[in-house]
Amino acid sequence: MINIFISKHHTYTIKPFLKTWPHKAASCIRLVYYQDLHRIQNVTPGLFVFADIDRLTKKQRQLAEMLCQKISDVSGNNLLNNPAKVLSRCQLLTLLWEKGINQYRVHSLSEAEKSMRYPVFIRRANDHYGSLTGLIVNKENYYDQYRRLKKRGEDPEQMIAVEFCDTRDKEGFFRKYSAFRIGDRIIPGHIIFSREWVTKDMPPEPLREEEKQYLEDNPHQNELKKIFDLANIEYGRIDYGLFNGKIQVWEINTNPVIIQKRGKYSKDKIVFKQKLVNEIADAFLWRHTHAEASWKQSKTIDGSFASSVSLSRLQQFARIVCPLKI
Repeated sequence: MINIFISKHHTYTIKPFLKTWPHKAASCIRLVYYQDLHRIQNVTPGLFVFADIDRLTKKQRQLAEMLCQKISDVSGNNLLNNPAKVLSRCQLLTLLWEKGINQYRVHSLSEAEKSMRYPVFIRRANDHYGSLTGLIVNKENYYDQYRRLKKRGEDPEQMIAVEFCDTRDKEGFFRKYSAFRIGDRIIPGHIIFSREWVTKDMPPEPLREEEKQYLEDNPHQNELKKIFDLANIEYGRIDYGLFNGKIQVWEINTNPVIIQKRGKYSKDKIVFKQKLVNEIADAFLWRHTHAEASWKQSKTIDGSFASSVSLSRLQQFARIVCPLKI
C-alpha cells in the first residue's frame, strides 16, 4: 500500500484526487492520520509518505520521527519526507536567500525592523492561509500592523515578516507557478495569472498558451529538483515566481491540494488536469513498486517504537483496544 500520513482535519487536499478523478493509484492509497500514530502495532511493506509536516504537534512529530527511523532501518527506499529532516518554511527561505537563489528575505518579528527591505507583509510562519496584512511600506506602518495583529491575539513568535518580491511583467501580471514532486519526478501543475500579488482562491480562467507550454515542457524541473533536495522534501508542491528570469520560491507545501473538483476548472483545462492526475498516480505507483522491492523480507516493524513516548491513558487504552495495522 501507499500510506500517506496526514492530519485528520486536512484531508480536503487529497480527497478530490482519490474520489473524483479516475486513475490507477486510487485503490492503492491509504490515508493514515497522525492522530492515530500511537495506535500502530504492525507495519507491512509499502510506501510511506509523510505529508502535512508543519501541522504536527510535538508528540506527533516525536512518534513520526521514531516510525521513520524504524522504516529506514528496514528499507531506505520507501520513505518520502522524513519529519526529522524536512526544513520549515523559514529555514528553507533563509537558506535560499543565503545561496543566492531567492532575492528576498524572511525575518522573525523580533529582528525584522533591523535590516528588512520594504515593502513587506506579515504572515504566520507555519500555515497556508497567506498574508495577514497588505503590503507594509515603512517602519511606522509596520508597527501599526504589528500592534493590530498582537491586539487581536496573534502570537508574534509565530509570525514572520516577508520582503515583497515584485515579479510583475510589463503588462502588470503576476504569475504563480506550481509543480509537484513525488519521489524523483517533478510534475508541472499550473500557472496562475493575476493582477493582484495575492493569487489564492482565484476564479476559474481559460487555458492560456503560455500555461499549456509550461505543462508540456516542464522547463524548470532540474532547478526545482535541486530546491526540493535542499529542503529534504520528496513529496510536496512548490509555489514560485520568476524575477528577472530567476526562480523565486514562495513555499513548498507538504500537504498540497493535488487537484480540485472538476467544476473548479474551465472546460479547456480538464484534459490537462486529467493528465496531471495520471502523472501523479504513475509517480506514486512507480515509487511504490520500488519501495516494496527494497523491503528486507526478514525485517518486521511492530508498535514498540511508541513505547518510549509519554501517552495519555486514553491513548494507551486505544493502543490495546483499537490497534492499527498499516
